[in-house]
Amino acid sequence: MKPETAKRFLKVEEFAQMFDVNKQRAYEILRRNPSIVVKLGNRQIRVDSEKLKQWVENGGAK
Repeated sequence: MKPETAKRFLKVEEFAQMFDVNKQRAYEILRRNPSIVVKLGNRQIRVDSEKLKQWVENGGAK
């Protein structure tokens, strides 16, 4: 797998560290902003880093 592909999708834990919030708060933020989330089946999600960058540039959480 290419390095840029490997970091395209972040785990919730990585998202939480990036924004210095706990895991529960990260899930709350992601639940309110589903456009940056990619679902992997019924129980797993990842954060699309490209959409995350756009989301931050547009002001972040609403």
